[in-house]
Amino acid sequence: MNQDMGMEPSSKLVRVSNILENKAYHLVVLAVIIYTITFSYFTILKYFCFQTYAADLGLYEQSLWSTLNGFFLYDTVEFGIHFRSHFDPILLLLLPIYKIYPSPLTLLVLQSLFLALGAFPVYRLAEYELKSRQSGLVFALLYLIYPPLQGINWYDFHPECLAPVLLISAFYYMKKNTKTKKDYLIYFALLVLALSTKELIALIVAFMGLYGFWVNRRKIISCLRSSPRTLLTDKAVVVSTLTILLGIGWYILAGKVIAMYNIFYGFQEFAWWTYLGLGVGLPGILISVITRPLYVWQIMFIIPFSAVNKAFYLFVLLGPLAFLSLLNPMSLLISTPWLFASLLSPLYNHYVPVGTQYPALLMPFIFISAIYGAKALQPAVRRMFSYLDKEKPNSRLHERIMLKTVRKFVEKPILVILIILITTSVLFFVAYTPINSAPRFTAHNQVLEAVAQTIPPGTLVATQNDIFPHLSHNLLAFSTYYKEIPFEFILVDTLSPWYYAPPFKMSDVPLTSVSFSSAVPDLISSGEYGIVISINGIMLLAWGYSGPPLIQI
Repeated sequence: MNQDMGMEPSSKLVRVSNILENKAYHLVVLAVIIYTITFSYFTILKYFCFQTYAADLGLYEQSLWSTLNGFFLYDTVEFGIHFRSHFDPILLLLLPIYKIYPSPLTLLVLQSLFLALGAFPVYRLAEYELKSRQSGLVFALLYLIYPPLQGINWYDFHPECLAPVLLISAFYYMKKNTKTKKDYLIYFALLVLALSTKELIALIVAFMGLYGFWVNRRKIISCLRSSPRTLLTDKAVVVSTLTILLGIGWYILAGKVIAMYNIFYGFQEFAWWTYLGLGVGLPGILISVITRPLYVWQIMFIIPFSAVNKAFYLFVLLGPLAFLSLLNPMSLLISTPWLFASLLSPLYNHYVPVGTQYPALLMPFIFISAIYGAKALQPAVRRMFSYLDKEKPNSRLHERIMLKTVRKFVEKPILVILIILITTSVLFFVAYTPINSAPRFTAHNQVLEAVAQTIPPGTLVATQNDIFPHLSHNLLAFSTYYKEIPFEFILVDTLSPWYYAPPFKMSDVPLTSVSFSSAVPDLISSGEYGIVISINGIMLLAWGYSGPPLIQI
Protein backbone atom coordinates (compact mmCIF):
# COMPACT_ATOMS: atom_id res chain seq x y z
CA MET A 1 0.00 0.00 0.00
CA ASN A 2 1.25 3.51 -0.82
CA GLN A 3 2.57 5.16 2.32
CA ASP A 4 0.90 8.42 1.32
CA MET A 5 -2.54 6.76 1.69
CA GLY A 6 -2.33 6.88 5.47
CA MET A 7 -0.61 10.22 5.70
CA GLU A 8 -2.42 12.90 7.71
CA PRO A 9 -3.49 16.05 5.85
CA SER A 10 -1.13 18.16 7.94
CA SER A 11 1.78 15.87 7.03
CA LYS A 12 0.92 16.17 3.33
CA LEU A 13 0.84 19.94 3.62
CA VAL A 14 4.24 19.91 5.28
CA ARG A 15 5.60 17.71 2.49
CA VAL A 16 4.20 19.98 -0.24
CA SER A 17 5.54 23.00 1.64
CA ASN A 18 9.03 21.47 1.77
CA ILE A 19 8.95 20.70 -1.96
CA LEU A 20 7.94 24.27 -2.77
CA GLU A 21 10.65 25.62 -0.48
CA ASN A 22 13.40 23.45 -1.98
CA LYS A 23 12.35 23.73 -5.63
CA ALA A 24 11.05 27.31 -5.61
CA TYR A 25 13.71 28.75 -7.91
CA HIS A 26 13.39 25.88 -10.39
CA LEU A 27 9.62 26.41 -10.48
CA VAL A 28 10.17 30.09 -11.25
CA VAL A 29 12.46 29.12 -14.14
CA LEU A 30 9.80 26.75 -15.45
CA ALA A 31 7.08 29.42 -15.14
CA VAL A 32 9.23 31.96 -17.02
CA ILE A 33 9.78 29.48 -19.86
CA ILE A 34 6.06 28.66 -20.06
CA TYR A 35 5.12 32.36 -20.05
CA THR A 36 7.67 33.22 -22.76
CA ILE A 37 6.51 30.43 -25.06
CA THR A 38 2.82 31.16 -24.48
CA PHE A 39 2.98 34.90 -25.13
CA SER A 40 5.44 34.55 -27.99
CA TYR A 41 2.89 32.28 -29.66
CA PHE A 42 -0.08 34.58 -29.06
CA THR A 43 1.71 37.79 -30.09
CA ILE A 44 3.04 36.14 -33.25
CA LEU A 45 -0.52 34.96 -33.94
CA LYS A 46 -1.69 38.58 -33.56
CA TYR A 47 0.92 39.64 -36.09
CA PHE A 48 -0.24 37.15 -38.69
CA CYS A 49 -3.85 38.14 -38.00
CA PHE A 50 -2.94 41.77 -38.86
CA GLN A 51 -3.60 43.06 -35.36
CA THR A 52 -0.22 44.75 -34.87
CA TYR A 53 0.25 48.35 -35.85
CA ALA A 54 2.60 50.80 -37.55
CA ALA A 55 2.85 53.26 -34.67
CA ASP A 56 4.01 50.50 -32.32
CA LEU A 57 5.59 47.35 -33.75
CA GLY A 58 6.06 48.70 -37.27
CA LEU A 59 8.12 51.80 -36.53
CA TYR A 60 10.48 50.02 -34.12
CA GLU A 61 11.05 47.15 -36.52
CA GLN A 62 11.65 49.53 -39.42
CA SER A 63 14.04 51.59 -37.27
CA LEU A 64 16.18 48.52 -36.56
CA TRP A 65 15.99 47.31 -40.16
CA SER A 66 17.01 50.72 -41.51
CA THR A 67 19.95 50.87 -39.07
CA LEU A 68 21.23 47.53 -40.36
CA ASN A 69 21.00 48.97 -43.88
CA GLY A 70 22.86 52.21 -43.27
CA PHE A 71 20.07 54.58 -42.19
CA PHE A 72 20.33 55.29 -38.46
CA LEU A 73 17.00 54.51 -36.74
CA TYR A 74 15.00 55.86 -39.68
CA ASP A 75 11.30 55.11 -39.98
CA THR A 76 8.60 56.50 -42.24
CA VAL A 77 5.90 56.51 -39.54
CA GLU A 78 7.68 59.33 -37.69
CA PHE A 79 9.05 60.72 -40.95
CA GLY A 80 12.65 60.66 -39.83
CA ILE A 81 14.98 59.42 -37.10
CA HIS A 82 13.12 57.74 -34.25
CA PHE A 83 14.90 59.85 -31.60
CA ARG A 84 12.79 62.82 -32.63
CA SER A 85 9.92 61.18 -30.71
CA HIS A 86 11.57 59.14 -27.94
CA PHE A 87 15.09 58.71 -26.63
CA ASP A 88 15.38 54.94 -26.19
CA PRO A 89 18.95 53.95 -27.20
CA ILE A 90 18.48 50.46 -25.79
CA LEU A 91 17.18 49.66 -29.28
CA LEU A 92 20.81 49.73 -30.41
CA LEU A 93 21.69 47.02 -27.87
CA LEU A 94 19.00 44.82 -29.41
CA LEU A 95 20.58 45.08 -32.86
CA PRO A 96 22.99 42.10 -32.50
CA ILE A 97 20.08 39.81 -31.58
CA TYR A 98 17.79 41.32 -34.21
CA LYS A 99 20.49 40.88 -36.86
CA ILE A 100 20.43 37.10 -36.38
CA TYR A 101 16.81 36.99 -37.54
CA PRO A 102 15.67 40.46 -38.72
CA SER A 103 11.91 40.18 -38.42
CA PRO A 104 9.02 41.66 -36.39
CA LEU A 105 8.72 38.20 -34.84
CA THR A 106 12.13 38.64 -33.19
CA LEU A 107 10.93 41.74 -31.37
CA LEU A 108 7.74 40.01 -30.22
CA VAL A 109 9.68 37.06 -28.80
CA LEU A 110 12.25 39.35 -27.15
CA GLN A 111 9.47 41.36 -25.51
CA SER A 112 7.84 38.22 -24.10
CA LEU A 113 11.20 37.01 -22.79
CA PHE A 114 12.25 40.28 -21.14
CA LEU A 115 8.87 40.79 -19.50
CA ALA A 116 8.99 37.23 -18.16
CA LEU A 117 12.51 37.72 -16.79
CA GLY A 118 11.12 40.27 -14.35
CA ALA A 119 9.86 37.31 -12.30
CA PHE A 120 13.45 36.63 -11.15
CA PRO A 121 14.13 39.93 -9.35
CA VAL A 122 10.59 39.77 -7.91
CA TYR A 123 11.44 36.32 -6.55
CA ARG A 124 14.76 37.50 -5.11
CA LEU A 125 13.32 40.59 -3.46
CA ALA A 126 10.38 38.71 -1.90
CA GLU A 127 12.65 35.92 -0.71
CA TYR A 128 15.07 38.47 0.78
CA GLU A 129 12.47 40.62 2.56
CA LEU A 130 9.99 37.91 3.62
CA LYS A 131 12.65 35.32 4.49
CA SER A 132 10.86 32.62 2.54
CA ARG A 133 11.45 30.98 -0.84
CA GLN A 134 7.75 30.12 -0.95
CA SER A 135 6.92 33.81 -0.73
CA GLY A 136 9.37 34.51 -3.54
CA LEU A 137 7.74 31.79 -5.65
CA VAL A 138 4.22 33.10 -5.05
CA PHE A 139 5.12 36.71 -5.88
CA ALA A 140 7.00 35.60 -9.01
CA LEU A 141 3.98 33.62 -10.22
CA LEU A 142 1.63 36.50 -9.40
CA TYR A 143 3.90 38.75 -11.45
CA LEU A 144 3.54 36.46 -14.48
CA ILE A 145 -0.27 36.30 -14.28
CA TYR A 146 -0.61 40.04 -13.54
CA PRO A 147 -3.08 41.33 -16.20
CA PRO A 148 -1.35 44.72 -16.78
CA LEU A 149 1.93 42.87 -17.47
CA GLN A 150 0.19 40.69 -20.02
CA GLY A 151 -1.46 43.76 -21.49
CA ILE A 152 1.97 45.30 -22.06
CA ASN A 153 3.06 42.11 -23.78
CA TRP A 154 -0.11 42.01 -25.86
CA TYR A 155 0.29 45.51 -27.27
CA ASP A 156 2.85 45.09 -30.05
CA PHE A 157 6.44 46.05 -29.09
CA HIS A 158 7.82 48.92 -27.00
CA PRO A 159 11.32 49.42 -25.55
CA GLU A 160 9.92 50.11 -22.07
CA CYS A 161 9.00 46.41 -21.91
CA LEU A 162 12.60 45.96 -20.75
CA ALA A 163 12.18 48.42 -17.88
CA PRO A 164 10.42 46.20 -15.27
CA VAL A 165 13.19 43.60 -14.99
CA LEU A 166 15.85 46.33 -14.88
CA LEU A 167 14.13 48.57 -12.32
CA ILE A 168 13.17 45.75 -9.94
CA SER A 169 16.69 44.32 -10.17
CA ALA A 170 18.21 47.75 -9.46
CA PHE A 171 15.91 48.19 -6.46
CA TYR A 172 16.95 44.77 -5.12
CA TYR A 173 20.62 45.75 -5.28
CA MET A 174 19.83 49.08 -3.61
CA LYS A 175 18.11 47.34 -0.68
CA LYS A 176 20.66 44.60 -0.02
CA ASN A 177 22.25 45.05 3.38
CA THR A 178 25.63 43.66 2.38
CA LYS A 179 26.91 45.40 -0.75
CA THR A 180 30.24 44.99 -2.46
CA LYS A 181 31.83 47.30 -5.00
CA LYS A 182 30.56 44.92 -7.67
CA ASP A 183 26.97 45.29 -6.37
CA TYR A 184 27.17 49.08 -6.69
CA LEU A 185 28.46 48.77 -10.25
CA ILE A 186 25.64 46.38 -11.13
CA TYR A 187 23.12 48.77 -9.55
CA PHE A 188 24.20 51.74 -11.66
CA ALA A 189 24.55 49.62 -14.80
CA LEU A 190 20.95 48.45 -14.36
CA LEU A 191 19.81 52.05 -13.88
CA VAL A 192 21.55 53.19 -17.07
CA LEU A 193 19.95 50.35 -19.03
CA ALA A 194 16.55 51.22 -17.56
CA LEU A 195 17.05 54.89 -18.46
CA SER A 196 17.78 53.91 -22.05
CA THR A 197 14.32 52.34 -22.47
CA LYS A 198 12.33 55.60 -22.29
CA GLU A 199 13.11 59.19 -21.40
CA LEU A 200 10.45 59.50 -18.67
CA ILE A 201 12.18 56.80 -16.61
CA ALA A 202 14.84 59.44 -15.83
CA LEU A 203 12.38 61.09 -13.44
CA ILE A 204 11.50 57.73 -11.89
CA VAL A 205 15.21 57.04 -11.29
CA ALA A 206 15.52 60.45 -9.62
CA PHE A 207 12.64 59.45 -7.33
CA MET A 208 14.51 56.24 -6.50
CA GLY A 209 17.29 58.43 -5.21
CA LEU A 210 14.81 60.42 -3.11
CA TYR A 211 13.49 57.13 -1.74
CA GLY A 212 17.05 56.26 -0.71
CA PHE A 213 17.18 59.45 1.34
CA TRP A 214 13.80 58.63 2.89
CA VAL A 215 14.73 55.15 4.11
CA ASN A 216 17.97 56.51 5.57
CA ARG A 217 16.40 59.70 6.98
CA ARG A 218 17.04 58.88 10.65
CA LYS A 219 20.71 58.22 10.04
CA ILE A 220 21.00 61.38 7.92
CA ILE A 221 19.32 63.53 10.59
CA SER A 222 21.57 62.02 13.26
CA CYS A 223 24.68 62.77 11.19
CA LEU A 224 23.52 66.33 10.53
CA ARG A 225 23.18 66.91 14.25
CA SER A 226 26.50 65.35 15.25
CA SER A 227 29.00 65.38 12.37
CA PRO A 228 27.67 66.50 8.94
CA ARG A 229 30.96 65.68 7.24
CA THR A 230 30.35 61.96 7.72
CA LEU A 231 27.53 62.20 5.16
CA LEU A 232 30.14 62.75 2.46
CA THR A 233 31.52 59.27 3.07
CA ASP A 234 28.26 57.48 3.90
CA LYS A 235 27.66 54.99 1.05
CA ALA A 236 23.85 55.14 1.24
CA VAL A 237 23.83 58.93 1.00
CA VAL A 238 26.40 58.99 -1.80
CA VAL A 239 24.53 56.35 -3.82
CA SER A 240 21.18 58.16 -3.37
CA THR A 241 22.74 61.47 -4.42
CA LEU A 242 24.37 59.93 -7.49
CA THR A 243 21.05 58.26 -8.38
CA ILE A 244 19.23 61.62 -8.32
CA LEU A 245 21.97 63.29 -10.36
CA LEU A 246 21.93 60.42 -12.87
CA GLY A 247 18.17 60.72 -13.32
CA ILE A 248 18.19 64.51 -13.72
CA GLY A 249 21.23 64.41 -16.01
CA TRP A 250 19.65 61.77 -18.26
CA TYR A 251 16.38 63.74 -18.39
CA ILE A 252 18.26 66.80 -19.64
CA LEU A 253 20.28 64.72 -22.11
CA ALA A 254 17.15 63.04 -23.50
CA GLY A 255 15.44 66.39 -23.90
CA LYS A 256 18.45 67.82 -25.75
CA VAL A 257 18.64 64.83 -28.12
CA ILE A 258 14.92 64.90 -28.94
CA ALA A 259 14.96 68.68 -29.39
CA MET A 260 18.02 68.43 -31.65
CA TYR A 261 16.38 65.98 -34.03
CA ASN A 262 13.15 67.97 -34.06
CA ILE A 263 15.00 71.16 -34.95
CA PHE A 264 16.86 69.27 -37.68
CA TYR A 265 13.54 68.32 -39.23
CA GLY A 266 12.15 71.84 -38.97
CA PHE A 267 10.00 71.47 -35.86
CA GLN A 268 11.18 74.20 -33.47
CA GLU A 269 8.88 73.71 -30.49
CA PHE A 270 9.80 70.89 -28.12
CA ALA A 271 7.43 69.55 -25.45
CA TRP A 272 7.43 66.42 -23.30
CA TRP A 273 3.69 66.36 -22.77
CA THR A 274 0.90 68.71 -23.71
CA TYR A 275 -1.95 68.58 -21.25
CA LEU A 276 -5.33 70.21 -21.09
CA GLY A 277 -4.46 73.83 -20.31
CA LEU A 278 -1.55 72.90 -18.02
CA GLY A 279 1.23 74.47 -20.04
CA VAL A 280 4.05 73.02 -22.14
CA GLY A 281 6.82 70.84 -20.80
CA LEU A 282 7.63 69.75 -17.28
CA PRO A 283 8.16 73.30 -15.87
CA GLY A 284 4.78 74.47 -17.18
CA ILE A 285 3.02 71.47 -15.67
CA LEU A 286 4.71 71.92 -12.27
CA ILE A 287 3.77 75.61 -12.21
CA SER A 288 0.14 74.74 -12.95
CA VAL A 289 0.12 72.08 -10.23
CA ILE A 290 1.36 74.62 -7.69
CA THR A 291 -0.68 77.63 -8.78
CA ARG A 292 -3.92 75.88 -9.84
CA PRO A 293 -4.31 72.79 -7.63
CA LEU A 294 -8.13 72.79 -7.76
CA TYR A 295 -8.08 72.84 -11.56
CA VAL A 296 -5.57 69.97 -11.60
CA TRP A 297 -7.77 67.99 -9.19
CA GLN A 298 -10.74 68.63 -11.48
CA ILE A 299 -8.86 67.27 -14.49
CA MET A 300 -7.79 64.19 -12.57
CA PHE A 301 -10.96 63.12 -10.81
CA ILE A 302 -13.90 65.51 -11.17
CA ILE A 303 -14.66 65.17 -14.89
CA PRO A 304 -17.34 62.37 -14.78
CA PHE A 305 -16.17 59.81 -17.32
CA SER A 306 -12.51 60.56 -16.66
CA ALA A 307 -12.98 60.07 -12.91
CA VAL A 308 -14.62 56.66 -13.34
CA ASN A 309 -12.02 55.48 -15.84
CA LYS A 310 -9.10 56.64 -13.70
CA ALA A 311 -10.58 55.03 -10.58
CA PHE A 312 -10.95 51.80 -12.55
CA TYR A 313 -7.36 52.21 -13.76
CA LEU A 314 -6.07 52.31 -10.17
CA PHE A 315 -8.39 49.49 -9.13
CA VAL A 316 -7.07 47.07 -11.78
CA LEU A 317 -3.44 48.08 -11.17
CA LEU A 318 -3.59 47.55 -7.39
CA GLY A 319 -6.39 45.01 -7.01
CA PRO A 320 -4.57 41.86 -8.18
CA LEU A 321 -2.15 42.29 -5.25
CA ALA A 322 -5.02 42.85 -2.79
CA PHE A 323 -4.08 46.56 -2.50
CA LEU A 324 -1.06 45.61 -0.35
CA SER A 325 0.93 48.27 -2.21
CA LEU A 326 -0.96 50.93 -0.24
CA LEU A 327 0.61 49.64 2.98
CA ASN A 328 4.02 50.83 1.81
CA PRO A 329 3.26 54.09 -0.01
CA MET A 330 6.82 55.42 -0.08
CA SER A 331 8.13 52.67 -2.37
CA LEU A 332 4.96 52.95 -4.48
CA LEU A 333 5.51 56.70 -4.85
CA ILE A 334 8.80 56.10 -6.68
CA SER A 335 6.52 55.78 -9.72
CA THR A 336 5.00 59.24 -9.04
CA PRO A 337 6.25 60.85 -12.30
CA TRP A 338 4.20 58.57 -14.52
CA LEU A 339 1.40 57.88 -12.04
CA PHE A 340 0.79 61.62 -11.75
CA ALA A 341 1.21 62.15 -15.50
CA SER A 342 -1.26 59.38 -16.41
CA LEU A 343 -3.88 60.71 -13.99
CA LEU A 344 -3.44 64.23 -15.40
CA SER A 345 -3.58 63.13 -19.00
CA PRO A 346 -6.71 63.74 -21.08
CA LEU A 347 -5.62 60.93 -23.41
CA TYR A 348 -7.60 57.79 -22.61
CA ASN A 349 -4.87 55.31 -23.56
CA HIS A 350 -2.60 56.80 -20.86
CA TYR A 351 -4.85 55.38 -18.12
CA VAL A 352 -5.91 52.06 -19.60
CA PRO A 353 -4.73 49.41 -17.10
CA VAL A 354 -4.62 46.42 -19.48
CA GLY A 355 -3.74 46.67 -23.15
CA THR A 356 -1.13 49.46 -23.47
CA GLN A 357 2.58 49.78 -22.72
CA TYR A 358 2.29 52.50 -20.07
CA PRO A 359 1.80 50.28 -16.96
CA ALA A 360 5.40 49.14 -17.51
CA LEU A 361 6.45 52.38 -15.79
CA LEU A 362 4.30 51.65 -12.70
CA MET A 363 4.32 47.89 -12.37
CA PRO A 364 7.82 47.45 -10.86
CA PHE A 365 6.94 49.63 -7.88
CA ILE A 366 3.47 48.17 -7.47
CA PHE A 367 5.12 44.78 -6.88
CA ILE A 368 7.94 46.21 -4.77
CA SER A 369 5.49 48.04 -2.50
CA ALA A 370 3.23 44.96 -2.32
CA ILE A 371 6.16 42.87 -1.06
CA TYR A 372 6.86 45.45 1.65
CA GLY A 373 3.13 45.70 2.32
CA ALA A 374 3.03 41.95 2.96
CA LYS A 375 5.99 42.33 5.29
CA ALA A 376 4.21 45.12 7.21
CA LEU A 377 0.97 43.15 7.46
CA GLN A 378 2.49 40.08 9.13
CA PRO A 379 2.39 41.42 12.71
CA ALA A 380 -1.34 42.23 12.37
CA VAL A 381 -2.08 38.70 11.13
CA ARG A 382 -0.03 37.22 13.95
CA ARG A 383 -1.96 39.28 16.52
CA MET A 384 -5.26 38.19 15.02
CA PHE A 385 -4.49 34.47 15.32
CA SER A 386 -2.96 34.94 18.75
CA TYR A 387 -6.28 36.48 19.84
CA LEU A 388 -8.19 33.48 18.45
CA ASP A 389 -5.87 31.16 20.33
CA LYS A 390 -6.95 32.78 23.61
CA GLU A 391 -10.65 32.02 23.04
CA LYS A 392 -12.36 29.70 25.51
CA PRO A 393 -11.68 26.02 24.78
CA ASN A 394 -15.37 25.14 24.67
CA SER A 395 -16.28 27.86 22.18
CA ARG A 396 -17.42 26.72 18.75
CA LEU A 397 -15.14 29.32 17.13
CA HIS A 398 -12.12 27.80 18.87
CA GLU A 399 -13.04 24.27 17.77
CA ARG A 400 -13.36 25.29 14.13
CA ILE A 401 -10.42 27.64 13.82
CA MET A 402 -7.66 26.22 15.96
CA LEU A 403 -6.62 23.22 13.87
CA LYS A 404 -3.03 22.07 13.52
CA THR A 405 -2.59 23.58 10.10
CA VAL A 406 -4.18 26.89 11.11
CA ARG A 407 -1.95 27.15 14.20
CA LYS A 408 0.99 27.41 11.82
CA PHE A 409 -0.36 30.79 10.73
CA VAL A 410 0.52 32.14 14.16
CA GLU A 411 4.16 31.26 13.45
CA LYS A 412 4.04 32.09 9.73
CA PRO A 413 1.38 34.77 9.12
CA ILE A 414 2.75 35.27 5.60
CA LEU A 415 0.84 32.11 4.63
CA VAL A 416 -2.48 33.88 5.21
CA ILE A 417 -1.31 36.88 3.18
CA LEU A 418 -0.15 34.66 0.32
CA ILE A 419 -3.50 32.84 0.24
CA ILE A 420 -5.31 36.20 -0.04
CA LEU A 421 -2.91 37.33 -2.77
CA ILE A 422 -3.33 34.15 -4.78
CA THR A 423 -7.12 34.42 -4.58
CA THR A 424 -7.32 38.05 -5.70
CA SER A 425 -4.71 37.63 -8.43
CA VAL A 426 -6.44 34.60 -9.93
CA LEU A 427 -9.79 36.42 -9.95
CA PHE A 428 -8.30 39.44 -11.72
CA PHE A 429 -6.38 37.18 -14.12
CA VAL A 430 -9.55 35.33 -15.15
CA ALA A 431 -11.40 38.62 -15.67
CA TYR A 432 -8.75 40.68 -17.46
CA THR A 433 -6.15 38.45 -19.14
CA PRO A 434 -5.84 39.55 -22.79
CA ILE A 435 -5.59 35.90 -23.84
CA ASN A 436 -9.38 35.90 -23.57
CA SER A 437 -9.42 37.97 -26.78
CA ALA A 438 -6.89 35.90 -28.73
CA PRO A 439 -7.53 36.26 -32.50
CA ARG A 440 -8.21 33.50 -35.01
CA PHE A 441 -6.09 33.14 -38.14
CA THR A 442 -8.37 33.14 -41.19
CA ALA A 443 -8.11 32.64 -44.94
CA HIS A 444 -8.55 36.42 -45.31
CA ASN A 445 -5.36 36.98 -43.26
CA GLN A 446 -3.52 34.45 -45.41
CA VAL A 447 -4.58 36.13 -48.65
CA LEU A 448 -3.66 39.59 -47.36
CA GLU A 449 -0.17 38.35 -46.40
CA ALA A 450 0.29 36.83 -49.87
CA VAL A 451 -0.82 40.04 -51.60
CA ALA A 452 1.54 42.13 -49.43
CA GLN A 453 4.46 39.93 -50.48
CA THR A 454 3.77 40.60 -54.18
CA ILE A 455 4.81 44.25 -53.81
CA PRO A 456 8.36 44.67 -55.17
CA PRO A 457 10.91 45.80 -52.54
CA GLY A 458 12.15 49.36 -52.75
CA THR A 459 8.96 50.78 -54.26
CA LEU A 460 6.89 53.64 -52.86
CA VAL A 461 3.95 52.07 -51.03
CA ALA A 462 1.09 53.50 -48.99
CA THR A 463 -0.78 51.09 -46.74
CA GLN A 464 -2.89 50.93 -43.60
CA ASN A 465 -1.76 51.00 -39.98
CA ASP A 466 -2.43 47.26 -39.50
CA ILE A 467 -0.71 46.20 -42.75
CA PHE A 468 2.42 48.35 -42.38
CA PRO A 469 4.35 45.96 -40.01
CA HIS A 470 4.26 43.38 -42.84
CA LEU A 471 5.97 45.87 -45.20
CA SER A 472 8.33 47.52 -42.70
CA HIS A 473 11.46 46.19 -44.44
CA ASN A 474 10.64 48.53 -47.29
CA LEU A 475 12.09 51.92 -46.36
CA LEU A 476 9.74 53.54 -48.87
CA ALA A 477 6.58 52.10 -47.27
CA PHE A 478 4.28 54.55 -45.45
CA SER A 479 1.38 53.95 -43.07
CA THR A 480 -0.40 57.12 -44.21
CA TYR A 481 -1.53 58.29 -47.63
CA TYR A 482 0.03 61.65 -48.57
CA LYS A 483 -1.30 63.42 -51.65
CA GLU A 484 2.08 64.89 -52.55
CA ILE A 485 3.97 61.55 -52.66
CA PRO A 486 3.81 59.65 -56.00
CA PHE A 487 3.16 56.20 -54.57
CA GLU A 488 3.72 53.32 -56.96
CA PHE A 489 1.42 50.98 -55.02
CA ILE A 490 -1.42 51.33 -52.53
CA LEU A 491 -2.49 48.31 -50.50
CA VAL A 492 -5.73 48.43 -48.49
CA ASP A 493 -8.18 46.08 -46.79
CA THR A 494 -11.64 47.62 -46.95
CA LEU A 495 -12.92 45.13 -44.35
CA SER A 496 -10.55 46.58 -41.75
CA PRO A 497 -11.58 49.56 -39.58
CA TRP A 498 -8.18 51.09 -40.30
CA TYR A 499 -9.31 51.67 -43.90
CA TYR A 500 -11.76 54.26 -42.55
CA ALA A 501 -9.60 55.63 -39.71
CA PRO A 502 -8.42 59.25 -39.84
CA PRO A 503 -4.79 59.61 -40.97
CA PHE A 504 -1.89 59.64 -38.53
CA LYS A 505 0.99 62.00 -39.24
CA MET A 506 3.68 63.94 -37.40
CA SER A 507 2.47 67.47 -36.76
CA ASP A 508 5.44 69.07 -38.52
CA VAL A 509 5.23 67.09 -41.78
CA PRO A 510 4.36 69.63 -44.54
CA LEU A 511 2.24 67.15 -46.50
CA THR A 512 -1.50 66.61 -46.91
CA SER A 513 -2.76 63.34 -45.49
CA VAL A 514 -6.22 61.82 -45.95
CA SER A 515 -7.88 58.57 -44.93
CA PHE A 516 -7.67 55.67 -47.35
CA SER A 517 -11.47 55.47 -47.57
CA SER A 518 -11.45 59.04 -48.91
CA ALA A 519 -8.44 58.71 -51.20
CA VAL A 520 -8.86 55.29 -52.83
CA PRO A 521 -12.25 55.81 -54.60
CA ASP A 522 -11.07 59.15 -56.03
CA LEU A 523 -7.78 57.69 -57.24
CA ILE A 524 -9.57 54.83 -59.01
CA SER A 525 -12.28 57.02 -60.58
CA SER A 526 -9.69 59.52 -61.84
CA GLY A 527 -7.80 56.74 -63.63
CA GLU A 528 -4.58 57.69 -61.86
CA TYR A 529 -4.44 54.23 -60.25
CA GLY A 530 -5.77 50.90 -61.43
CA ILE A 531 -6.74 47.80 -59.45
CA VAL A 532 -4.16 45.03 -59.90
CA ILE A 533 -5.59 42.62 -57.30
CA SER A 534 -9.05 42.59 -55.73
CA ILE A 535 -9.94 39.72 -53.38
CA ASN A 536 -12.72 39.99 -50.80
CA GLY A 537 -12.11 43.63 -49.94
CA ILE A 538 -8.32 43.43 -50.31
CA MET A 539 -7.17 45.80 -53.06
CA LEU A 540 -3.74 46.42 -54.50
CA LEU A 541 -3.61 49.57 -56.64
CA ALA A 542 -0.78 50.40 -59.03
CA TRP A 543 0.01 53.86 -60.38
CA GLY A 544 -0.69 54.20 -64.11
CA TYR A 545 -2.25 50.73 -64.44
CA SER A 546 -5.25 50.80 -66.77
CA GLY A 547 -6.08 47.18 -67.51
CA PRO A 548 -8.51 44.84 -65.75
CA PRO A 549 -7.47 43.34 -62.39
CA LEU A 550 -4.91 40.58 -62.84
CA ILE A 551 -6.55 38.71 -59.94
CA GLN A 552 -10.15 39.34 -58.95
CA ILE A 553 -12.30 37.16 -56.71
